[in-house]
Amino acid sequence: MEAIEYNGFKFYYSGSYYRGTVVIDGKKREILLHRYIYMCEVGEIPEKHHIHHRDGNKLNNDISNLECLTMTDHFRFHGRTKEYQDRLRLVQPLGMEAAKEWHKSEEGSKWHSEHAKKAFANKPFRKITCGFCNKEYETNAIVSKFCSNNCKSANRRKISKETGLDMEDRKCKTCDNVFNINKYSTRALCRDCYNYGCNTKYKKD
Repeated sequence: MEAIEYNGFKFYYSGSYYRGTVVIDGKKREILLHRYIYMCEVGEIPEKHHIHHRDGNKLNNDISNLECLTMTDHFRFHGRTKEYQDRLRLVQPLGMEAAKEWHKSEEGSKWHSEHAKKAFANKPFRKITCGFCNKEYETNAIVSKFCSNNCKSANRRKISKETGLDMEDRKCKTCDNVFNINKYSTRALCRDCYNYGCNTKYKKD
C-alpha cells in the first residue's frame, strides 16, 4: 500500500496498521497512525489504554472511528469476536505445546523455582493442628493438613486399614494362597510363610 501522510509525517503499512516516525516535543518517536491521530485530535492517551477501531477496520483511521479503551476492555471486546475465536483455535494448540516444552526446559524449571521462592517468601505463616498427631505447627503453604510426611503417610495407612484403600489381593510365592496387603508393600509372601522364614527369598515382582 502507498504511504499515508498526516500532519507532515509519512506512515507506511506494516501488515496490520500504518506506522511511522513523528516528532513530539522535539524528540523522534515511532508510533501507529491511529494513535497519533487520536493524540492530535483529542489529546494524550492515558497509560495502559488502547485506541480501538469502532467498525473493526484497522485501515479506517477517521477520528470518528477511533475510541480510547482500557487494555482490559479492549482485549475483552476482541475476545468476543468470531475472527479472534477462529484465530485462537488455530494458534492455541501450538502455544500449548510450546509452553509444555518450555516448562520442561532448564530455563522453565529455573523460573518455577525462583517464582515459588518469591511467592512463598511473601506468604504469612499461620498455626495449624496436624490432622494425624494433633500437634500444632506453623506453615505458609496454601494447603496443609499434616506437620510432616511421616504423619501424612501414617494417616494414609490408617485410612487404608479402615476402608481398604490401597489394599489388594496378592498370591503367595510359596504356598499360592491369596492374601490381602497394601499395594505399595514389596512383600510377596503370606503372613504364615513370611513368619516361617522365607521372606529373604521372595519379593514382589
